[in-house]
Amino acid sequence: MQNKVLEHTQIKTGLKTSHRRENNFSSEYIVISRNGMKKDVAQVAHCRFYWTESRCYCCVWISGGGKYPGYHSGSGWAGGGGYCKASAAASSAIRAAGYTLERSISGVGHDAIREALLAVCRYNGRKNLQIIDSHG
Repeated sequence: MQNKVLEHTQIKTGLKTSHRRENNFSSEYIVISRNGMKKDVAQVAHCRFYWTESRCYCCVWISGGGKYPGYHSGSGWAGGGGYCKASAAASSAIRAAGYTLERSISGVGHDAIREALLAVCRYNGRKNLQIIDSHG
């Protein structure tokens, strides 16, 4: 079952620059949208993860569309143990960017992160989506 966005709240930015720890970069998801038969490709979402000894930080940048044009950004972090910290941090970052998901992705794994990113892009009217998964 696909996740979906229930609503978007327009905010200036939910990105805390202190959460962007370039020396601790570990992985990222980039969502691209292909424009039909044309070879036009646009990056419509970017989700980066940074790890320290005890925390996972996540920053998202999302290209809006439809009723919410412009760029939306947010960041979050998770610590502790016994759950997927990356999905908990991504959940906080997506929420900080103004998006409310139908189902929580906090602590449930990387498949949920990918589905949430696709849900946000679909909500913004993006089509023909693909995810690129890279590691540092």
